[in-house]
This record gives sequence, structure tokens and C-alpha cells, in this order.
Amino acid sequence: MVNFTLKQLQYFVAVADHGSISAAAAASHISQAAMSQALTDLERAVGSQLVVRQRSRGISLTGVGQQFLRDARSLVRHADGVQDTIVERQQGRWVRWPSAATPRSPPSGFR
Repeated sequence: MVNFTLKQLQYFVAVADHGSISAAAAASHISQAAMSQALTDLERAVGSQLVVRQRSRGISLTGVGQQFLRDARSLVRHADGVQDTIVERQQGRWVRWPSAATPRSPPSGFR
């Protein structure tokens, strides 16, 4: 079983988007060391190197990292949508739950 957190996925997406650990850390309001550790922990959890760290040129995604990024973005978007739906329900607005979030069909990666 693969154990990683939503926060690790968010940080991985931020690193990919910013092209460097330090820029992603600054944008996420955490230290560079914490961002680097979260990325290392995620790589350990999935059992594969996701990025190549190049001190002077930031990072580049490995082939596995490019594939994983698509899934990570999808999971982060889905989690954001679930959170938005919960907030809307708490505020009394009627919103239908996304079909992928029903008890009969959990999102992939959460089975």
C-alpha cells in the first residue's frame, strides 16, 4: 500500500509548476528544507524518483514524475472540489456531490 498525503501531492505539484524546490517552498510559505523533505518522503512512498535535482537549474521531472504529475493534479483538483462542496453545504447552499465521491465509487488512489 502506498502511503502519501494530500499535502505531499500539493507540494509536488508546486515544485513541478515552479521548476524549483526553493520557488515552490516560497510560494507555499514553508522552508526549502521542509519542501525538499516532503518531496523525498513522497518519492520514498511511491518507490520511485519523481524529480532530478539540479542545483543551478532547479528540477526536472523524470518519466515517472511526468506520469505521476497528471495523477497528482487530478487528485489535488478532486480534493479541492470536495472541500469546496463541503464549504458550500455548510453555508446552506445545495450542491450535488461529484459522482466519483459517492460511497459506491471512491476516487482512484483511495481504495
